[in-house]
Amino acid sequence: DLAPVDQFHGGGMGATKGLVELAEISRSATVLDVGGGLGGPASTLAGLFGCKVTMIDLSESYVGAAEILTERVGLGDQAERHVGNALELPYDDGAFDVVWTQQAGMNISDKERLYKGFH
Repeated sequence: DLAPVDQFHGGGMGATKGLVELAEISRSATVLDVGGGLGGPASTLAGLFGCKVTMIDLSESYVGAAEILTERVGLGDQAERHVGNALELPYDDGAFDVVWTQQAGMNISDKERLYKGFH
């Protein structure tokens, strides 16, 4: 159980599980996790739903750790990890069925630009 390590956002795994209950994610869904940190939510989504998750985070060290942790729990094929800026997402519009983010928005002052990019 890596939750004490990779679910380091407010509310931890409890918050992720609460959001999971609200989300309508299918096995065939493609999910973008913006500001995914150490990859806990991405791994949780991939593990629970069997869906494909792409995680992006500004921190190269977080993404590197997420790669190791995601491989360790056997979900490396279902969760991609990339270094990138949440305000300059390198994906085409409509590339994902679901955009997921937990707490990363609190670190970004231009919230309007952030959320407009989630389409």
